[in-house]
Amino acid sequence: MNIYSTIRGVRQIKLNLKSLNYQSLFLILLKSLDKVSKYALSPLGLVIALIIRVIQPWIVVRMDILVSDRLGHFAANTELYLCEMDAGYNTPKGKYYDIWYHNWPVSNKQLSKMWGRVINIWPGLIMFSADHISRKLPGSINHIIPPNKSLDRDVYNLLDDSEPHLNFTEGENKLGRDGLIKIGIPKGREFICLNVRDSSYLDHTLPWKQWDYHDYRDSNIKNYMEAANVLTEKGYYVVRMGALVRDRFETENPMIIDYAANGMRTDFMDVYLGAKCKFCISTSTGFDAIPVIFRRPVLYTDFTHIEIFNSFVKKSMTLFKHHYLISEGRDMKISEMLKSGVGRIYYTSDYKLRGIKLVNNSPKELKEAVLEMDDRISGKFDDSYEHLQEKLKNMYANSDLHGEIRSRVVTKCLVEDSLL
Repeated sequence: MNIYSTIRGVRQIKLNLKSLNYQSLFLILLKSLDKVSKYALSPLGLVIALIIRVIQPWIVVRMDILVSDRLGHFAANTELYLCEMDAGYNTPKGKYYDIWYHNWPVSNKQLSKMWGRVINIWPGLIMFSADHISRKLPGSINHIIPPNKSLDRDVYNLLDDSEPHLNFTEGENKLGRDGLIKIGIPKGREFICLNVRDSSYLDHTLPWKQWDYHDYRDSNIKNYMEAANVLTEKGYYVVRMGALVRDRFETENPMIIDYAANGMRTDFMDVYLGAKCKFCISTSTGFDAIPVIFRRPVLYTDFTHIEIFNSFVKKSMTLFKHHYLISEGRDMKISEMLKSGVGRIYYTSDYKLRGIKLVNNSPKELKEAVLEMDDRISGKFDDSYEHLQEKLKNMYANSDLHGEIRSRVVTKCLVEDSLL
């Protein structure tokens, strides 16, 4: 635990004491105890690190920590590790054995269970110390699992060209089918997952960190009601996702299910719903990595980071947030955001410093976007503006953050922007 994380932890404790947030204080205490217990096992970790070096001539043992406290990275990073290994990236020449261990807290127990069937996950209390010590010994580079080419970004376009590494057992499939009926989706009916970010989840589950630096990613669930209603008119059920949410998605429409707030949410159903949905609508946060790793299409809405949009999968689409220049009274164009570096700003304060006001997608824009998404997936969309999609691809051609640009940006977004 370095001095900076200690200072942040103390600051969060003070804030939680001031607000009498005892649940957050309890989680901070548990996190501290988790770290202390791991360091207490350093002697055993040293033994393991030395054994690993002794057996290196016969088998190379590599270790690393799973980003299991963040659902999106827990899903996407791990799937891409497997995809890249299958494709021959980051693979030693001789025999090897990769050991993973969890970061605490684990964001989804069902996902952890399923990953445990395809990768080697050892107890974190032991392996944290072994890995930590091993990295300080000579030759450590040989015993670290190399990171993915671009963490959770599929720059090799491997997802489109491979099958999911996770599968449900027969018992899990039955549990899932029964779960769909239980939450209100009749047998055989198609459904859409709706995932709209607010800061509640991170604030409650990881209170030892400060998350307000990216509050600009938050969106308003109420803006999505019109889009949800039009999807039900097309025969789909709409399931509002989220482990912890600030506002309810209130409606009298029986085909819109506020699963995130109705008390029926479970870790298992989160994964099952993401794996079986027709497509997912998401503001690019956490949960949408579940549909991605099960090769389900995603419509990303209210997307802020123009330069790093999810471009890797053919059936996915993106609708950007408006970047409104206050001094000039207009929205920025995609081309000028890319040239100026605005497309990869990560801090709320930096938008203010540049005089940019982020404006969420309107209910009308969201409605048009979901209709286009559905038409594209169904093969019904008559795209008279394909030349704009090609122009967009050329604008990203030299970026190291993308492979082949396969996904699309919502047509209306390109037409109104006019790109250049």
